[in-house]
Amino acid sequence: MKARGIDPAAVTPEWTGTINFNLSGYIDVPRERPFQARVSGEILSSTLRGRALEGSLQASMLGDDLIIQRMILRGNGFDIDGYGDMRKRLTVRANITDLSSLVPDSKGSLSIGGWMSVEGWVKGSALVKGSGLSIHGVRIGSANLIADFFSCRKEHFKLRADVRGLGYRSSQIDSVLLDVGGSTSHHTIALSLGSGRSDLRAAMTGTYKDKRWDGRITELFGRDPVGPWHLESLARLHLSKDRVLVSQMVLKGANVEQISVQANLGMNPLNGSVSGEWYRLNLARANHLLHDMALSGNTSGKFRML
Repeated sequence: MKARGIDPAAVTPEWTGTINFNLSGYIDVPRERPFQARVSGEILSSTLRGRALEGSLQASMLGDDLIIQRMILRGNGFDIDGYGDMRKRLTVRANITDLSSLVPDSKGSLSIGGWMSVEGWVKGSALVKGSGLSIHGVRIGSANLIADFFSCRKEHFKLRADVRGLGYRSSQIDSVLLDVGGSTSHHTIALSLGSGRSDLRAAMTGTYKDKRWDGRITELFGRDPVGPWHLESLARLHLSKDRVLVSQMVLKGANVEQISVQANLGMNPLNGSVSGEWYRLNLARANHLLHDMALSGNTSGKFRML
């Protein structure tokens, strides 16, 4: 296949230029041998946003093995390359100094590096760094993400995300820190959020088996201008395609404030109930979320759905 004179401004007006490329390949699906495929492509004498656009791809598949001999894409604000054999080690790297060069109506820079291998067992690692990001109303001042995954007899995975200046329209959270680690048979999740005089801290443990997740909320603590609040006792959770269970979760705040929630829902079809009650909840706790009004006083009540 040959393509000439493609105008990228059809995607977004910011992408001025002309794209020309050649693409070829084949697919073979024999009855008694593994599936085979090969693709080869090259960008020829092209420009994007006032700078030469370069790119080439040479890749093949044999059965479930993907081999990338060469993958390169370079232009104004981005440099991406990949190579390797997925059975042994497939590596992908990207340095994006201007995200708008790849994603319309966006801003910021990203650095991505990672590898994956399926030899013996699935394993891989990824590192992502970003700054000054903005897309579809979401803003991120800075972000760092580290992920490792090893699927073997002692399977292990780890995810750590540190995000600063997370915002959407007029709302903003100063810091988000997420730590997930362990294995499917036992893992932990820790989350902390901070914004001005308010913060939240949560911790959970869980297991995943037979397409169901069972866990416990071991810590839930928060603080706002009114004062602190906390989880009174452990709360148990169950998630599966057929049912969602939340044991009675009791939160207590300053003075005599209290909220309790519990749920027992069947999913196919939807049935069961979600219920809760609150006692002398200080309405001023909502004021840091409101911009044009302020609440005062306290409220008590209960609800039941379904």
